[in-house]
Amino acid sequence: MSKASFALRTTPERLDAIKDLAERDSVSVNEYINNVLDEHIEIAGDIHSLRTLLINPRESLVAIFNNNFYEQRGLPAILTDREKEFIILGCSKALNNVKLARTRRQEIKEVIESATVGSFLNRELFDLFGLALCGHLPRLEDRIEFAAMVDQPDIESRSHRFEVDNTEILLLINGNLFTPPKEDALLISNNLMGKKHPLAALILTVRGLNITYGWETIASLYRVMSDFKQSNEDVEQRHYADLHIALERRKGPDNKPLWLLIIGQVQCNLSQEGIEQLASELIEFLGDYMADLSSMLGEY
Repeated sequence: MSKASFALRTTPERLDAIKDLAERDSVSVNEYINNVLDEHIEIAGDIHSLRTLLINPRESLVAIFNNNFYEQRGLPAILTDREKEFIILGCSKALNNVKLARTRRQEIKEVIESATVGSFLNRELFDLFGLALCGHLPRLEDRIEFAAMVDQPDIESRSHRFEVDNTEILLLINGNLFTPPKEDALLISNNLMGKKHPLAALILTVRGLNITYGWETIASLYRVMSDFKQSNEDVEQRHYADLHIALERRKGPDNKPLWLLIIGQVQCNLSQEGIEQLASELIEFLGDYMADLSSMLGEY
């Protein structure tokens, strides 16, 4: 083990006391100080463990994931208090860096508050883990590497193509069971670290142009569509899922509801029927996959 050193500044009286105590224990002053520090760190283990978790967050997240997901789903999560703090800290980091829909932000705050007192169930862990993953590993490439390191559930590949108001939409999931989707359009390498990890793609065909989006866009769009399906109040009809997706309501020339869906630089004008269809298709397609994918790839 490599050694590190630091300068200890103290009073002459305290230094004399340290020398006397070291002599009493028949050790050097350096060894005595190390023993005292080791004992203190062991007693204050909770603080030390949180720092350890933060030193290498990816490995910490892998350990938490493998100890608490899938086999233990639905049971109380086996987490230390410091691991809970680690998850909540990741959520707080993400909340500070990502512009979320108002309803989503409030929902997360309520879950965090409930998680700091009483029981901390795997249901709550699923609610928080995808966001904590984004907080501790903000780069999608790092989360993809994380996904290749964990004990994954079985996810089949599948695809779904449909059309909404002259916009063709293709949803793809490239799973880890080596069952390729019928659509051969998921142009993302899936051989990282020699282990196949699940990925998803959203391909829009607008005016003959194909635009492909990855998981972060899909997860945000899923949340926007979920909010849309759950509320019909006007005040709830304006959402900003992240910096790249916005959904706002306005009236068309015939005074009927018209929706403007903005994904990056792409704008789609959708009718009321069209936006409802998009929400239903997206939620139905991703419903069984959302918890698995967001817990491995993160979710805003």
